[in-house]
Amino acid sequence: MASSAIPSVSLQLEHLRETADLGTRMTQSGTVGVSGLGDRYYARGREFELLKTVPIPLELQQQMQQTRSRFEMGLFPEIAHAWVTIDCDIFMWNYETNDDLAYFDGIQNTIVKISLARPKTGVFQAHVHWVLVVATDAKSRSSLKPCSKLTWKMRL
Repeated sequence: MASSAIPSVSLQLEHLRETADLGTRMTQSGTVGVSGLGDRYYARGREFELLKTVPIPLELQQQMQQTRSRFEMGLFPEIAHAWVTIDCDIFMWNYETNDDLAYFDGIQNTIVKISLARPKTGVFQAHVHWVLVVATDAKSRSSLKPCSKLTWKMRL
C-alpha cells in the first residue's frame, strides 16, 4: 500500500516545487526565523527613486569587455565622479556632465578597493582636498585629487 502512494506523493511534491513562489521556496510556508527573509524586515513603499541615468562612456565599455580577473564600480558623490576599476586600471569620469574620462594604468597589481579620503592638513599642498586611496592585492597606495571637480589628475 505504501509503495503505491509513492508516485502520488512524488507527483504532489513536484507540483508544489513548480508552483510555489520564491518566498515559499526560501522559507517554511512563508514564515521565517532568520532576519532578512521576511516581509516585516523591509520598509513599504519607495526606498529609491530613479532621478537620472548616465551611460558608461563608450571607450570604457570597450575596456570592460577585456576584464581578466576583477571589475568594480561606484560613485564618489563628493566630487561628482563615477569610477571603475578593471584589474589594475582605474577609470573615472564626471557623472554630472558624462565627460572628463580619466585613465590611470600605473598600478601593477589587481585593485581590490578604492576610496576617497581627506588628507591631513599640511601634508599636501593647499589645493589638494582629496586623496584617492588604492588598495591592491599586494599593497596600498594613494593618489592626489586637486579640488576642481572638472579636472582629474592622478599621480603617484
